[in-house]
Amino acid sequence: MSTKKTSNIRSFPLSFLTKPPPTVTTLSEQLSSDRRRRVQKKSRIEAPSPRKRAATSRDSDEEDTSAEINAESEYVDVDLAGAPLEKGPHGAGRVGGRKRTKKFYPSDEPLREFMTAAADDYARILLRNEGRGSEADRKCPGCKPGEEGTPEYRCTTCVGGGLYCRGCCLADHQRRPFCRIEKWNGRFFEKTTLQQLGLRLQLGHPEGEPCRMPQPAHADFTVVHVNGLHVVGVDFCGCRPSSLAVPHREQLLCAGLLPATIRDPQTACTFEALNQFQLITFQGKLTAYDYYTSLERMTDNSGTEGYKNRYRSFLRCVRIWRYLKLLKRSGRANDQERPPSDVRPGELALACPACPRPGVNLPEGWESVEPAKRFLYVLFIALDACFRLKRRKISSRERDPSLANGGSYMVESGPFEEYIKAAEEQTEVSTCTGLSAVDHANTKFSKGYAETGKALGLCARHEFIQRNGVVPTQVGERYANTDYALGSLLRHHSPALHLLLSYDICCQYSKKFEERIKKLPSLIRFKLAYAFVRFVIPKLHIHGHKLDCQLLFN
Repeated sequence: MSTKKTSNIRSFPLSFLTKPPPTVTTLSEQLSSDRRRRVQKKSRIEAPSPRKRAATSRDSDEEDTSAEINAESEYVDVDLAGAPLEKGPHGAGRVGGRKRTKKFYPSDEPLREFMTAAADDYARILLRNEGRGSEADRKCPGCKPGEEGTPEYRCTTCVGGGLYCRGCCLADHQRRPFCRIEKWNGRFFEKTTLQQLGLRLQLGHPEGEPCRMPQPAHADFTVVHVNGLHVVGVDFCGCRPSSLAVPHREQLLCAGLLPATIRDPQTACTFEALNQFQLITFQGKLTAYDYYTSLERMTDNSGTEGYKNRYRSFLRCVRIWRYLKLLKRSGRANDQERPPSDVRPGELALACPACPRPGVNLPEGWESVEPAKRFLYVLFIALDACFRLKRRKISSRERDPSLANGGSYMVESGPFEEYIKAAEEQTEVSTCTGLSAVDHANTKFSKGYAETGKALGLCARHEFIQRNGVVPTQVGERYANTDYALGSLLRHHSPALHLLLSYDICCQYSKKFEERIKKLPSLIRFKLAYAFVRFVIPKLHIHGHKLDCQLLFN
């Protein structure tokens, strides 16, 4: 008796798939006829059909794209078991008599194979690893024959997951004191720490060398590592005479730990954790709070184990770490004449390698070059302000001092604050079209802010922020702040260079420019030669200016 195999094929029309094309609302902006305001216009357009990826030349050779499907008359046979109806040389099926080539994607087969062949095994082994698995009947692999201890400890950080006795677990983790340890209590694994097992981290001596007079650190000495927070037993070296004794902070640094305080430290961060946070925050813009909270949850996700909050200590370590890295990368740590912390203005900032610098990247005799090639030796500086870089009135310089005051991109705070306090209120009236930077120079909202933003200068061609070219703004975009930023950055450039100054309000900023420059402090005051300076307005802003400005500052 023959049995007929039932087919799992279903047919359905494509008509229900056809819908009116969706529309998308777009917004366009343009200047009004008097060039004083922006005009917004809404329009509706039909959205293009979504495409998973662009067709390649290989696809176009195998597929007839001229054929169309009639949604009312064509039907598609679909195998609900997932098998194609017709197999061609490339695994192609047929729809309405038209040959279609299946496109494979990197995730198709691995995920399909996982669901059909491995998902159950993965889940089973994952649960198996919650217990002892095949380690239940084994002896401690680290003990000598006949001296085996009870294998009840395992490390969840190290690879393998084997069970060891207490002595072997401690011996194996002398060089890895920041691992996560679990203990089998007869029913399940419970958390424990290497400190509870008796591990002590000896500082000030080579590995394996004991100290005759160890000095214990705080009982709750906490280390911030990439896999969470760890309460570690730490012993400082105290066996050397006082004249040769190494401070505790230096012993921690030699072990790869950055202390949060220089006296009697109770918290330290590993170099690995600080490096990881720096890369993550640069790439993913992750805040220090989110990073530290993630480490807390890795340590105690329930919040019931009573770990002390070390967030402020972590912030302090991050600031110190970035400052030390800044000294190292700028070459200050290798200076034999001055201590690393003796930083001169702008010495830690990265100078633009392409901008003209006599004695560095300019040939000899560049000053006497013919006029047709003089543009090669022109310094292009762009000025502007950003009012997103605000700072609230929540602290003071006494409580939160600067580590590199004026050593990088910001100006020195002391001379600038003295200058800005004595600066007069800006009273210039704009003779061009409505320039908000001029109109609101003294009236911008500033309540609750120590700084409403930053005014800065950068090289217009390569977008390198200039050394000592960033100043804070107290209200709006005042000329006094911009003048100080310009004078501060120009002291790092040769006065023999021609200067092209780009600013979106240059038509107003260039007025009385020489008078304002004379009021700058002697530290940053520069001599102005109008034959060497040209004022321009960027292309993005110039069309919002009057015709005279477009002709003079283009």
